[in-house]
Amino acid sequence: QDSSARAQREAEAAAHPLVKAALEAFPGARIIGMSERAVADSEPPLPDPDDYGEGDPDMPEEDR
Repeated sequence: QDSSARAQREAEAAAHPLVKAALEAFPGARIIGMSERAVADSEPPLPDPDDYGEGDPDMPEEDR
């Protein structure tokens, strides 16, 4: 059962557009390992622009 679940995850990964492009770009490349990635329950909140005071110091003066 473990090997069939792994084979299914590998097939799903290989079908992902980015993985597919990488495998096509590098002839002979193969998937040799995978790990589970934790997914957050929700997106983190966006920063409040007011927290930056007078504006972004990297922004040109005329755009502040």
